[in-house]
Amino acid sequence: MLKTRLCMISLLFAVMLFAFGCAPMKPRVTYNPSNPIKTVAVLPVLNHTNDVEAPDKIRQAFEKELGYYGYNSKPPAEVNQILKDELGITLGKQLDLTNPVELGKKLGVDAVIYGALYDFDEKTTGVLDIRRVKAGFKMVIARDMTSENLSPFANLKEALEKSWIETLKTAVDVIDAEEKAGKMSKKEATEAREELKKSYNIATLDLEKLTPPKVKWGVAGTTFWAAGAAVKGTTKATGGMLGLVASGVSALSGMSDMGDLKNAKEMSEYPGIERWVELPQEKREVENTAGGIGLSLVKSLGGKTLGKMTGTFLKVETERVINEIHRTLPVGPGGGSPAPAPVIMVKAPEVREPAPPSFGYMDYGKKDFSALMVSTSVDKSRNETHSFEAPIAKAGEKFRMDMDMSRMAKGEETPQAMSKMINISRGDKKVAYTLYPNKQKYIVHKDEEGHPGEEPKVEKTKVGSETIDKHPTDKYKVKITYKNGESHEGFIWNATDLDGMTIKSEVENNDYRITTELKNIVPKTPAASLFEIPAGYIEAKGFMEIMMEK
Repeated sequence: MLKTRLCMISLLFAVMLFAFGCAPMKPRVTYNPSNPIKTVAVLPVLNHTNDVEAPDKIRQAFEKELGYYGYNSKPPAEVNQILKDELGITLGKQLDLTNPVELGKKLGVDAVIYGALYDFDEKTTGVLDIRRVKAGFKMVIARDMTSENLSPFANLKEALEKSWIETLKTAVDVIDAEEKAGKMSKKEATEAREELKKSYNIATLDLEKLTPPKVKWGVAGTTFWAAGAAVKGTTKATGGMLGLVASGVSALSGMSDMGDLKNAKEMSEYPGIERWVELPQEKREVENTAGGIGLSLVKSLGGKTLGKMTGTFLKVETERVINEIHRTLPVGPGGGSPAPAPVIMVKAPEVREPAPPSFGYMDYGKKDFSALMVSTSVDKSRNETHSFEAPIAKAGEKFRMDMDMSRMAKGEETPQAMSKMINISRGDKKVAYTLYPNKQKYIVHKDEEGHPGEEPKVEKTKVGSETIDKHPTDKYKVKITYKNGESHEGFIWNATDLDGMTIKSEVENNDYRITTELKNIVPKTPAASLFEIPAGYIEAKGFMEIMMEK
């Protein structure tokens, strides 16, 4: 008997859970009077991402603690106004139109702080969600300091010179790895190496023969301090075939962690940016069912949407990036905003997966059929309703679900490759397929253990009889307990003329009411072709191939 647990969540109604705790006391900063830089201004951040709001977020997160570290920082709003009025600059990419010395004079500061954002995104695949934030900041001298004592900061000079070699090595490694994995042809790899040499203005990639450029210490326009950080958080689907798929995607995704060839030279200005810091992996339990990947993806998109609405999107990763960068920041001379007394800091909220406010449980029984599955979510407090639809078909141990992800993710950008997905489960062959019509490709998911996912415990009590969409049904109150101990209560309606097939489920609490129903039921065996790979489709080596293919 094919049973499928359908955890339908409305993207706008997903519930975000937070875990708060106390972190150690923040130590009092001891100012460094030998530091000649007293006043600074954080400039608009150069944006290498598609998120137009992210540069301001990362800039504000960096700037807000400069007073704690002993610097007098000019407020960003004031900086923006001066740049706009005096130089016509409003974006980070326009800063090349001027220079640090001119900026220092206009802003009246000893040094200006440049920033660059290279990653600020969450790739939501349903089996492995990857959250990345990568950024760098550098403090550039805006007036001549050659006559001042900078010897206490010699280690900063050494770090800047070393970073040039480290980031170049990472760029070379990524080319070698892509070529070895077959992602680049020999010709493409050779061209990439030549482009890298041209970018760095070097004649060889033999790192033992290269000497990094020397920093001119104290000269106006040179970097006094710089640091970068790259932080990655992941949520992995576990359970049956999906766990295996997630492991495969995880292995492939590591390739993209090795560096960014396009911005390699620029990133070499930020020591530490070439190394990814991985946060503890979160896990999402997903049932081993035909719709598992698609439904897990809906959860992912729901959390991403709600995170942007509430300002918590990539909050944990962003704060970790800023902490990593601030860790190397030289303490200022003081005289600006006073250093605060030790305080108890609240740990950044740990963003867990959005938890569904209710459930839908469908027992499809033994009968073959095709239908339209509809789930309607009602937010009582806002009196708003959202619906999700998916055509499904069942024939014996074969099951199919068609999903239009662009309609599921209202208002949320969906990767073009994933805007339409088809899940086909072949219980008769112990295999499942995910089809991507926009790419004319598919992925095979084999159940290595050869058995279906563990079914939940279902307790039901008959409470009446009703007619649903012209089908006579028995109505049951149910309690469903899953293997992790989680339980839900609600109602299901089993059609007596369809061998007891569940055609409707409903749950209601103080905030939400969610109904899942099968409509347009055709109790006939669907065409066999629905459960086969269509002609012209090509098997993909893995999910990353589909996501990264142009």
